[in-house]
Amino acid sequence: MKKLNHISHCVAAGCFLALVPLAARAQHAACAVSGIQRRVIRKTELSSLEAAQSKPMTSGNAIVLAHPTNSILVTTGTGDDNESYRIDGIRNPTIVIHAGASVKILFVNIDGDLPHDLRVGDVKPPDTAGTYGSVRLERARDDSYSAEEFQLQMPMPGSYNYFCSVGSHAKNGMVGRIVVLKPNASMSEMLRAK
Repeated sequence: MKKLNHISHCVAAGCFLALVPLAARAQHAACAVSGIQRRVIRKTELSSLEAAQSKPMTSGNAIVLAHPTNSILVTTGTGDDNESYRIDGIRNPTIVIHAGASVKILFVNIDGDLPHDLRVGDVKPPDTAGTYGSVRLERARDDSYSAEEFQLQMPMPGSYNYFCSVGSHAKNGMVGRIVVLKPNASMSEMLRAK
């Protein structure tokens, strides 16, 4: 048991271990999700959450999360643009973070027509094998929205997709990128990453 804990710790830290099967390394290296909590959010509560959200640094269509611990509110689009995500008013932004940083994501489906999810992984959408993220959230009803909150940590630098795996939503544009930079990347490197 002690050896397994050490292997899990090294994989999470980004070490290369020949003893760990490639599939296991890929799953652990891409990201880790914890603290999953399903919620129902009322329209008035969502407005309060949006107002209380600290504004992330932006660069064009990118959101830069430069702290070791970050928090973002992700909503779906509505109306004619319901197959998209919104973070701080930006449509499908690129999210830039340091390797090992933690991002608390509150994903809220405000679309009254369709269910949606938010999946993250080093895959080409709509493939969900080895991805992490939310379950499929039901469409909004009246003033109530399905939501899920989870903590995301990505220990390995690289470029990953976030997308909706429902039907052809990703193909129709419900997709974005997460760019994970080395832990000591400077702010200027983060602002240039797109």
